[in-house]
Amino acid sequence: MAESIEITPEMRAQIGLESDPWPYEVTAPGVRAFARGVGYTDPVHYDPDAARATGYKHLPVPPGYFGTPVFLPGQSDPVFSPPRVPARAPATD
Repeated sequence: MAESIEITPEMRAQIGLESDPWPYEVTAPGVRAFARGVGYTDPVHYDPDAARATGYKHLPVPPGYFGTPVFLPGQSDPVFSPPRVPARAPATD
């Protein structure tokens, strides 16, 4: 584990900003990859039969998984997939 985490001024400037809505996909391969990556071992995140036997219609999404941002050519950041437009100021209620 890292002894310290560096937060650059550019990163700090993004704290509290909101972006426009963006589509995210949740797919079975994505669910399996995330579950494996974070160490979940419950078969319901890997096996559709195990998920159905437990009462789920499909593989349940593990806690912390938000899906994969959809890449839209010309609109997405070429590296990270969400939009490349600058973030907006925080919303006021």
